[in-house]
Amino acid sequence: MIDGGEFYDARSAADYRAFRVWQDGAFLEGDGGFLAPGLTPEDYDAAVSSALAVYDRDQLSGYEVLAPETVGELVRDALAETDEYVWLYTEEHEWGASASGKPPVPEEYVDAVRAAGGG
Repeated sequence: MIDGGEFYDARSAADYRAFRVWQDGAFLEGDGGFLAPGLTPEDYDAAVSSALAVYDRDQLSGYEVLAPETVGELVRDALAETDEYVWLYTEEHEWGASASGKPPVPEEYVDAVRAAGGG
């Protein structure tokens, strides 16, 4: 199984690291999460891999659209913490996967994401 990491407030490597610790089973210890009797964080971590999300808006600052450099940095930070997958949730631009009617993604964003992934 994969925990999709639907957390959109991350704005630093430390934010992704803290969320990853939570994903790895810290929530099982009852600190603001739910309890699963008999399931340890180690059991959960062995059964569920971690994915992390990058959101193209800053919901902590009036949903401003993030700059391409910031999106790239967040992708890089998330990749450093994930088991395998990072996914980009965008509301501002169309990346070509649908006919949303949004404006096409500027090349600066594509370049920033590509560079963050090492490609």
